[in-house]
Amino acid sequence: MEGDGELVAAMLAGESAAARSLYERHGKAVWRLALRVVQRTDLADDCVQETFIRAFDHIAELRDPGSFGAWLMNIAYRVAVDVVRSELRHKRAVESLPAADTFEELPDVLLRAMLIDCVDQMNEIYREVFVLYALVGLKHSEIATLLHIAVGSSKRRFSEARRQLRRMLKGNVGRPNDDEP
Repeated sequence: MEGDGELVAAMLAGESAAARSLYERHGKAVWRLALRVVQRTDLADDCVQETFIRAFDHIAELRDPGSFGAWLMNIAYRVAVDVVRSELRHKRAVESLPAADTFEELPDVLLRAMLIDCVDQMNEIYREVFVLYALVGLKHSEIATLLHIAVGSSKRRFSEARRQLRRMLKGNVGRPNDDEP
């Protein structure tokens, strides 16, 4: 079985079967991440399609072909966040006052949007591990392999991401690492 690096190289060489293999290998994980963010299967399906379109359009820009999976998950997260923001803007524009059944859902939508904004503000190395562990559901050993880091580094980065998230949710303003070197 070829690794991601070999499949990326084959895809860059024009082998369409390599793109299919990358999709088959990562499609379900991208869908699970998207579903956790957007909370609707139809939107998660759209996110998967958009994620792979963006990834394949920009695959030549990938610096480390062996880290395709992590790079793809970062794209998937961004696509899902864009969808949630779009849905939130649409909801605000269409509804001047929420209907009785929608009103109960409104705090969940707003909380999800707030969490997404907080995660977006994290330093990329922490956000990457946070998304892979908390949203995709990978184990630290899998994250370590995917990102080419030690398992302990994955755990430390996740811990720091949680600390940053807690601080941001408590109302601290500014970038998450403003007070750190």
